[in-house]
Amino acid sequence: MSSLADFAARLKRALASDFPAIKSSHLTEAIARGLGFSTHAALLTLSKTDGVSYLVSGTAFSMFLHARGHDVEPTIFVEAAARAREPAPAEEGE
Repeated sequence: MSSLADFAARLKRALASDFPAIKSSHLTEAIARGLGFSTHAALLTLSKTDGVSYLVSGTAFSMFLHARGHDVEPTIFVEAAARAREPAPAEEGE
């Protein structure tokens, strides 16, 4: 079973390739905000909890990056999250 932390990592890989100008730390924190967490550390801590839930918010993701000088449409995050939910072929069957 894939954890929330694994999902966030897949999401970061997908978004980092689309937005190489955004600092890694900003992208990591924006993803956490976009998944409803106050920080990436909170995401990691709660990802160890069984049954943790999250809500994908393109607006929260976009607002975090906008405050740091990057204009990214909220729909980009939502679409990337939908793609990242599906494991890559090498992950299937784990």
